[in-house]
Amino acid sequence: MFVISIGGAWFYLQQHLFGIPIRLPLVWGTAGVFLLRLSDAIKQLVKE
Repeated sequence: MFVISIGGAWFYLQQHLFGIPIRLPLVWGTAGVFLLRLSDAIKQLVKE
């Protein structure tokens, strides 16, 4: 959940700063899932 909030805040900040309307929620959703899986994989590596 923490990663999602940071990502969401970052994308919102980018949109606000550069005035770029984000019209590709599917792309951002896919990137979010990828980041979540990546963080899970890193957690698994740290545990081992």
